[in-house]
Amino acid sequence: MTVTPPLSPQRFDAVEAHIRHLVETGALPHAQFLAARDGEVLHAFHVGQARADGTVLRPDALYRIASMTKAVTAVAFLMLVEAGRVALDDPVASVLPELADLPVYAGGRFPPFQTRPAARQPVMRDLLTHTAGFTYGFQQHSPVDQAYWTAGVDNFKASITREGMLAALAGLPLLHDPGAHFTYSVATDLLGLIVERLTDRPLDDLFAERIFAPLGMTDTGFALRIDQQDRLTDGWAMHPRQGRYLYDTGEESLWSNPSRFPSGGGGLLSTAADYHRFCRTLLGRGTLGGERLLQAATVETMTRNHLPHGGSIGALSVSKFAGKAFENTGHGLGIAVSLPGAARPWPAGAFHWSGLFSTWYWVEPSSGVILIFMSQLIPLVEDSLSVDVRRMLFD
Repeated sequence: MTVTPPLSPQRFDAVEAHIRHLVETGALPHAQFLAARDGEVLHAFHVGQARADGTVLRPDALYRIASMTKAVTAVAFLMLVEAGRVALDDPVASVLPELADLPVYAGGRFPPFQTRPAARQPVMRDLLTHTAGFTYGFQQHSPVDQAYWTAGVDNFKASITREGMLAALAGLPLLHDPGAHFTYSVATDLLGLIVERLTDRPLDDLFAERIFAPLGMTDTGFALRIDQQDRLTDGWAMHPRQGRYLYDTGEESLWSNPSRFPSGGGGLLSTAADYHRFCRTLLGRGTLGGERLLQAATVETMTRNHLPHGGSIGALSVSKFAGKAFENTGHGLGIAVSLPGAARPWPAGAFHWSGLFSTWYWVEPSSGVILIFMSQLIPLVEDSLSVDVRRMLFD
C-alpha cells in the first residue's frame, strides 16, 4: 500500500526525531511507537534502555498498560450484553448488592461524611462512562478522593481483595449524583467484578480464553509469565522534588505475582504488537482474522459519545480532565471519543485513551489509522505528546 499524504515518510521521520529527543534528553526513559493503516504497519521504532542496568529496549518489550486495560474490560462486558446476561441500564446493585442505596457526599473533611440521598442509583452505563459518582484516590481533588486513598481502594497491587474493595466503597458516598458529572474512577474495576460474577470465572481466565486467544494476543495478561521475564521494562515514577526513581523493576516486578484480584481498570501487561491487534479488532467493527468478539452495531454503540446531553469530558468533569483540553472529547462505553466539530488532530469519531505509565492509543476509523505509544513513566510528563504526534502527522 502506498502511503499517501498526510501520512508521508517525512512526517513519520519528524515524529521519530521528536520522540528520540525526549528519550535522549531524559524526559522519557525509553519509548516505542507504532503507526498503522488498515492493518499495515506504516512506521515503527523503539529507542532507549528497557532497564536501569542498560538492557536495550526490544521490539517485543512488555509494558504496564494501566488504563488501556479499560477498553478490554468494556469489550468483555459488552460481550455479556450481547449474550443477554446484562443490560446497560441494569442497576449496578443488581449484580453487586454490596453497593445498594449509596448516598452522595454533602460535606465534611473526614469520614463519616455528611451525605444526602442520591437522585438515583448507578446503572451499568454509568460505570462505562465514568458518570456513576465513584472516583480515584490519586486525583486528590476532594475529601472523598482522600478517603479512597486512605482505604487503598484503587491500589490494586496492594493487599486489597474483591470483598475489601466492595466493603470500602459501600462505606463511602458517591462524589455526585449518577449521570450528573464525569469523574474518572474505579468504575471499570467494578465492571471487572461484575463480569466475574456474571460468568462465575476469574477475570484473567475469561480474558485469556474469550479475548486474547482468539485475537492472537499471546503476550497480554495480568501477571508476568516466566518466559516473559526478560522482556518487561522497568517502571519509573517522577517525584516532584527528588526526580525520577524506580517504581517497579522489570526483574523483580509486582506483576510477577498474581494480584489479589485482577484490575479491570488498569492491571494488564501488553506489547505494542498485541495492543495493535486489539485496536484492529475495534477498527474492524468487532472482528479480526475471522474471529468476531462483538457485533458491528455494538462497536458502533461503544464508540459513540454517551455523556449526558451529548456533553464533553471537559465540560462535565469536576476534577481531572476538566477544562479546555477535553472540550472536544466525549466518552463512549469504555473509551474516549472525539466529538463532532473537532478539527485535526481531533477528527470526529476517533477513539482513544492513555495509561498512567505513559502509554496511549489512537484509532481513527475515517482513515483506518491506528497509533500506539509505549513508555513507562508515572505520571506522563509529556502529557501533550499524543497531541504533538498527531499534529506532526496530520496538520
